[in-house]
Amino acid sequence: MTMEYYRLIKFAQLRMMMKMKKILFVSLIAALAVTSCKTKDGLTNATKKEDKEQVKPNIGKVIVDLQPDYTAEELAADFSEYEMEAISITSKTLNAWAFRYNTELIKQEELLALLAQNEYVIKANGISKSNATLSKKDNTLRKKTVLPTKK
Repeated sequence: MTMEYYRLIKFAQLRMMMKMKKILFVSLIAALAVTSCKTKDGLTNATKKEDKEQVKPNIGKVIVDLQPDYTAEELAADFSEYEMEAISITSKTLNAWAFRYNTELIKQEELLALLAQNEYVIKANGISKSNATLSKKDNTLRKKTVLPTKK
């Protein structure tokens, strides 16, 4: 009888532990959900993200090859009316830089045409779905074709 009694107590303890684990797990999930949704000012992360998207202007990107004696800061200053700023250098040997600009102020094709007219710009490439390129050599806008890859 003692062995049977011992098994019954063990079974009751295991059952109690399982219930406690479930309660602990549910309360932990609830606490994580509450703390991850609220920020210090009481707004949810989703609301803050929506606000940032509304305030943030549309950003376009171009890569520009510059003459060796011309800097990215000088080009950004020349095109500051379009909120153009240097992001990073893409090639030190070519003096090529990545720039961002406000697409609400100028379209990519227009910006590429203006960049091609600048005496210090060798080549300007748009970074977009169409990957437009404007070169001083032919002064025409070309769309690069992307060939499908074989699997």
